[in-house]
Amino acid sequence: MKGIHKIGIFAGVVMIACSCTGCVKIESSSPEDGYNTDVAMSAVEYSIFLSKQISVLENVLMTRMSMAEMVVGSTYDNSVEIKNTEEAISKVTAINNELFVTLPAEGLDTDRQNILNLSEQALDILIDYRDNLKNNDSEALKISATEMKNCMLALSGEANVYYQ
Repeated sequence: MKGIHKIGIFAGVVMIACSCTGCVKIESSSPEDGYNTDVAMSAVEYSIFLSKQISVLENVLMTRMSMAEMVVGSTYDNSVEIKNTEEAISKVTAINNELFVTLPAEGLDTDRQNILNLSEQALDILIDYRDNLKNNDSEALKISATEMKNCMLALSGEANVYYQ
């Protein structure tokens, strides 16, 4: 009877250990390491993955674009916006890294590259925006808001490809 309990306990421990190992997000030590997956996602899975990344990028750009107008109009604290923009830069950097290390579905290499290019463009725009905030340059902030809008529209155009 003790043997059955030992086997049951051992089996339970193995099942718990196995269930916990599948919940870890894939992370690369650096994007330069290459793809973190050996097998590509299906076209549907990869389209959903790209759509999620596009959605986050659009939301980040829309929020910062709205805040830029408030900072220029002196209705929002510049120092708070700098902090929020730094957090946005971190999010976009994480998206860039995730796009870079995720193996695209067969036939979606071009889509991956287009989204990656736009994501890198969004990152550059946010870095310029943060620098303009630090310099308290109202005219440059207006230009940054326009650049964010243009990048967001380009991302929306890419997203519409997946809904057809």
